[in-house]
Amino acid sequence: MLCFRLKITSNGKGDNLEEMDFPVLINTVVLMAILISSGLVLGHFVKPTPDVRQFLMTLILNVALPSIILHGIFQLEVDAHLFKQVVLVFLCAASLSIVGLLLSYGAAKLFKFTKDKEPEIAFLGGLGNTGIVGIPICTALFGAKGALFAAVFDTGMCITLWTLGVYLLNRHNGFSWTTVKSIITPPLLTAIGGLSLAALNIRPTGIIYDVIQSFAQLTAPLSMIYVGLLIYLMVTQRTFQGVRLVTFPLVLKLIMVPALALVLLLLLDMDETLKMVVLIQATMPSLTTASIIMARYKRDEHFAALTTLISIILSLITIPGILMLGRWLLL
Repeated sequence: MLCFRLKITSNGKGDNLEEMDFPVLINTVVLMAILISSGLVLGHFVKPTPDVRQFLMTLILNVALPSIILHGIFQLEVDAHLFKQVVLVFLCAASLSIVGLLLSYGAAKLFKFTKDKEPEIAFLGGLGNTGIVGIPICTALFGAKGALFAAVFDTGMCITLWTLGVYLLNRHNGFSWTTVKSIITPPLLTAIGGLSLAALNIRPTGIIYDVIQSFAQLTAPLSMIYVGLLIYLMVTQRTFQGVRLVTFPLVLKLIMVPALALVLLLLLDMDETLKMVVLIQATMPSLTTASIIMARYKRDEHFAALTTLISIILSLITIPGILMLGRWLLL
């Protein structure tokens, strides 16, 4: 699992991040790059077929991410203050996701892109990979609280994705029961169930805890290797067009949405750990599953794939930059 050091002190009201060294952030990004590169190399030896990708996605979403969430929750003291923080993070996630979508859609209309591209630009520019990439990073930097709050943020983003996001992509056909069911994800159920058990002081011990911890340690390597395999597949099997068009959602996702998050966090009186988790999640690259979702709604999956590929690469630079700015402004 990713391991990093943060200097943290307690002020009696919550964790106070006195210092977040730049080398720590660089270490985070370098390790991300190495693990993603491992996926790229692995793609040369193990063909990333749909079955292979489905297996990895199932393992990550149904086993690894729920385990890292549970492992984080069972290390925390669950009380009214924690629940208040959970609600606050969820509201921040929903607000940022909704405003990010609407801002991206409005900007696309302002610059007079075709109507077919406006929803796609909004989807790619307003929503980030807060699950597969965001949760492991927040866990590595902030431990148990990072895992929980990142999962809560991802829940708010996913609800926005499968409601307003899908509406923009598929607004002529309306919603279906399948779309509604997509909101109910294993990480969401795990967060609800884990918080409920912890509130009742029911916590696993012995071999059960060891199994959860073991699966939790798989999350970061599996997630980044999966991203690397996707990049390998995009580069080797897809025909990309409209590179110039990709610039617009990239600027929105990697610069405008994090800037929006900074403004919001400056206005809110929140625990510093919460502020940094929200900011990290706002800096995440475009969804790795964007091309799959767009193909499902008969949108340009190649445009989504190229945007995702470039945003992941550029995020290795923008993530530490935004976080250092956030440390200076917020802490």
